[in-house]
Amino acid sequence: RTNRAPASLMIKAYRGYVSACPYVKLAHYFGNQTILDAAEGASRLHIVDFGILYGFQWPSLIYALGARPSGPPILHITGIDCPINGANLAEKLEDTGRR
Repeated sequence: RTNRAPASLMIKAYRGYVSACPYVKLAHYFGNQTILDAAEGASRLHIVDFGILYGFQWPSLIYALGARPSGPPILHITGIDCPINGANLAEKLEDTGRR
């Protein structure tokens, strides 16, 4: 068992970080906009996220895809996380998927 901080604390800390440093928010915005442009008119979309961590980027993209005039595509997001010693990666990815 590791002494990792709970996900709720990590989310709170991340929100504080993004509020203080807008570069991450801008990177998510431009990354999502690039995906939206590339997926314009697509009926299916599969994203592979290397280093998904908590998946903070995806809710705004999912919302934007749902608001498309042509309707949302069938969306699959595959999260591949970086290995961390002593961490239960499967459990961490499942937690991200539930959020």
